[in-house]
Amino acid sequence: MSKPFMQVAASRLLRALRLAGQVTERKNTVPILDYLLIDARDGAVRVTATDWDCEFSQSVEAEVDAPTTLALPTHKLLQIASAVPKDAFLRFTLPDNDRVSVTSGRTRFVVPSISAGEFPRF
Repeated sequence: MSKPFMQVAASRLLRALRLAGQVTERKNTVPILDYLLIDARDGAVRVTATDWDCEFSQSVEAEVDAPTTLALPTHKLLQIASAVPKDAFLRFTLPDNDRVSVTSGRTRFVVPSISAGEFPRF
């Protein structure tokens, strides 16, 4: 059963994702380093990216339905946020344990997710 966990303005998330994308590399020998940590709670989503040498973290205002922390692919989210209209909202839903559904209007994307415990922390 799907569990919606947050909704965020695409333009706000896009700004944070562009900065996070500068930290993460697409072609990496350690796949988790292409992911960013999404921590949604208390009316905000904190986006964290690392390359093990430096870490980027930024909070973005969001409607959070259920506190959730997981890792999602940085560049895939960046493509999604860039593709929707700037005034659109992105709604994130957990249909199962290993993927996340991102919808905007009638558009739907499915991205892989990784447990937050696998994300490298400083």
